[in-house]
Amino acid sequence: MLLALAGSVAAGAGIAVLARPTFPVWSAAEVAPMFESERAIATSAGLLVVEESTSPELTVRREIPVEAGECVALVATADGLASLGAASLTLLTGERSTLDPSSMARVVHQALCARVQTTAVAEVSLTQSGLDGLAPSHARFAILRGVVPSPRLYTRLTLDDATREALDAIAIRAREAELARYGHLLGERREVSRGTAVLVPPSRATHAAVHVALGAHTLPRIDPADAASDPFRAEGDVTLPARVHTSTGLARLLAVVDPGALGASCVRLTFARLAQSSVAVQVRRVAIPSIEESELALLDPAIAGDTICPATGLFFYTVDEDDGGGYLVSAYAHATSDGRPAAPSRFEPVPLPSAELLAAQRGCADGRTTECLRLAGLAAQGIEGAGSPGPSLERACGLGDGEGCDRLATFVSASPIARERERAGVHERRACATGYVPACLRRAGRFREGASDLPAAHLTYRFACGLGDASACAAVSTLEEWQLATPEPLPPTAESLP
Repeated sequence: MLLALAGSVAAGAGIAVLARPTFPVWSAAEVAPMFESERAIATSAGLLVVEESTSPELTVRREIPVEAGECVALVATADGLASLGAASLTLLTGERSTLDPSSMARVVHQALCARVQTTAVAEVSLTQSGLDGLAPSHARFAILRGVVPSPRLYTRLTLDDATREALDAIAIRAREAELARYGHLLGERREVSRGTAVLVPPSRATHAAVHVALGAHTLPRIDPADAASDPFRAEGDVTLPARVHTSTGLARLLAVVDPGALGASCVRLTFARLAQSSVAVQVRRVAIPSIEESELALLDPAIAGDTICPATGLFFYTVDEDDGGGYLVSAYAHATSDGRPAAPSRFEPVPLPSAELLAAQRGCADGRTTECLRLAGLAAQGIEGAGSPGPSLERACGLGDGEGCDRLATFVSASPIARERERAGVHERRACATGYVPACLRRAGRFREGASDLPAAHLTYRFACGLGDASACAAVSTLEEWQLATPEPLPPTAESLP
C-alpha cells in the first residue's frame, strides 16, 4: 500500500508539472509601468482622464460623448494569465481602431478624434487561458478625452488625411481664440484661401494698395466680397493669384491692412495658419509706401502676431510663395492712455516700386550680376518702374555674366532695328566664350544646320565639351566619326571661337 501511495504521489506531481502554464504570469506591478507610460503619452498630448479603473470582468464597455474637435483615447493593460483578446475604440460616425485578437497584447493605446459631435464606444476584453484560477487576471484601463493642440505629434492617433486637416484647423482656431483674451475683436475673423487675399477693412486705402502691388492694370486677386467695393477697378484690369514682389522675390499676399480705419487707437493682428499646426511659418509685414519689411513674432508655432500702436500706416502681410495653407486673420483693439481712435490712411493708386524692384536696382548698380538678371526679369514682366530689360542685361553681360550675354542676344534679336539684330551673334558668342554652355550649344547647332559651317560647329562643340558638357562631346565624336570634321590636337580657346 505504501508503494502504491508513493507511486500515486509521484504521478500526481508529474501531472502537476505537465499542467503548469508555459506562458508567463504578469503581476499588476509588472504591467503598471507600461500602463503609466502610455497614459502619460495621452496626457502630454493634451487629453484628460475621465475614467480610470481596474476590473476582473471579461469585458468592459464604456460610452463617452465627444464634441467636435475633441479626441478620445483608450489605454489598457492586462495582468495575470490573461491577455487583451480584444480592444476597440469606435466613433458612431464610423471611425474605428481595433486590436488584433491574435496579438496576445499586454498593453494597448488607441485614440480617435471627431470632426463633429458624436459618441465614442471603448471596449476591452480579456482572453482567458483556462488556468486563471492559478493567477486571477484583471484589466486596467483609462479613458481620456480633450482637444489635442498638435494632432500630428500624437503618434497614437488613428487619422485619415481629411480628419487630420480638419483637426489642425479646429486646434488652431481654439488656440487663436485663447490668445484673443488681449483685446476686443474688431469686425469678423477673415479666412484666407490659397488663391486670394483679404482687405482689413475694404477701404479706399487698402484698395489703392492692391492696385499698386504688381504694376499698372495687374492686380493680386482678393476676396470677392472685398473686390465688390473696389472704387478703382477699370476695364482691362488683369487679376492674378494673390502674389506681390518683396525684397526676397515673389511672395504670397495674405492681407492688406489699414489699422487706422478699424476704429481703435492701437490694433493687434493675428495670422493663424489653419494647416500643419505644429509647423512654424514666418509672416512678414511690408509697409506702404516705404516698402520697409519686418518679420512678425510667433505667438505660437502656427500663429504670428503684430501690434500697431498707434494704429497708423498701411501694410501688406505676406508668407512664402509655396505656402499653400489657409489662414485666419483677426484684428483686436488695444486701449491707450487717451483711447482716441487713429485716422484712416490716405493713399491713392500712384506708381509704387516694389521692394524686389528696389533691391534689384540697387544690386545691379553695385555690380551684382544676379540682381541685374532679376531686374531684367521684372522688366520683362512689365513691373512698374522696371523699364526695359536691355540696360540691365547689357550691364550683366559687360560684367562677364554668360547668361546675361545670352539673354541679351535673345532680346536684341527681336529688335525692330536691323543694327541691333546684327549684334545678337556678338552677344551669343561672348556668352559661349564666358563658359555659358547653352549659348555654345545653340550657336554650334546653328552652324551645323544644313551643314552650313561644319568646321565652326566642330570648334564650338569642342569648346563646350571642354567645359564638361556630355552632349557637346557626343556631337564632336559624331562629326569626327562621319568624317565631317578633322580631329585637332589642341583644345580651342575663347579667342578662337567663330
